[in-house]
Amino acid sequence: MQKALQKLAQFPAHPGGVNAVALAQNAALVATGGQDNKTCIWSIRKLQEKSTPMMTLLGHSSPVTCVAFDQTEARVASGNVGGGLRVWDISAGKSIKIFSAGIHHQAVSCLNFNANGQHLTTGSNDMSVKVWDMRHKQVVQSYKIHSNNVNAALFSPDGKYLFTGGEDGICNVVDLGEGKVVKQFSHDGPINTIALHPLDLIMATGSSDRTSKVYDLSSFQIVASIPMDSTKIRSLQFCGDDGDVLCTVMRKISRQYCSRARSKLLNLGKAEMVKCKKLIIPD
Repeated sequence: MQKALQKLAQFPAHPGGVNAVALAQNAALVATGGQDNKTCIWSIRKLQEKSTPMMTLLGHSSPVTCVAFDQTEARVASGNVGGGLRVWDISAGKSIKIFSAGIHHQAVSCLNFNANGQHLTTGSNDMSVKVWDMRHKQVVQSYKIHSNNVNAALFSPDGKYLFTGGEDGICNVVDLGEGKVVKQFSHDGPINTIALHPLDLIMATGSSDRTSKVYDLSSFQIVASIPMDSTKIRSLQFCGDDGDVLCTVMRKISRQYCSRARSKLLNLGKAEMVKCKKLIIPD
């Protein structure tokens, strides 16, 4: 029997609009970034009682565009429209790292920590992707591998690879040890989101071309191309206990699509659609 999705809370978060949301891995905390230049941390449990943040982090001089927790959920990183980057200690409620060297020249569009939290990657509208050393607060690698805005950047679980996607419709696989792109995948429209399977060497990309593609990273081969609907894919994530469900959120459609493999995930080419409860996605 399918479990119905249940809305836990709905609340005003930032005057002027919410630009970014990140859910902690333990699903206890939510980070948001807004047009008011603030990064807020919310307790999901307390949101059911009152809609006030447990913490408001001040310091950005322009609207916050992206947020991400590290694996320990002790820190959250946030980037802004001006290209600035800050890392916050959640327990202390203050900024512990302000990056001032090698920052981006335009808005930071995406960011993610690696598994051990020692490095952070950022992508920007200046078409660059950077890898930061968290201990020394400096850029250790910088790439100009897109011809337009970078929309997604994340590390492989072992930290050996970096995956990036952009408005140019290209997904790059960067070998961080070699410092170069070793594989490229493409869509017919901008790549808006990238997700990695929690257990297997599987990656998925979502695009404005209205398709989601799934790749076997052990062979760097595409194993499925899934047409979703008539509007662009905004976000996707592997879900379920074994990551056997690929959930996608569409533009201007209040639905969540899921594709479940009949057997192994590598057989997603034979995927079937399963019903999910409607979600309300604001424009």
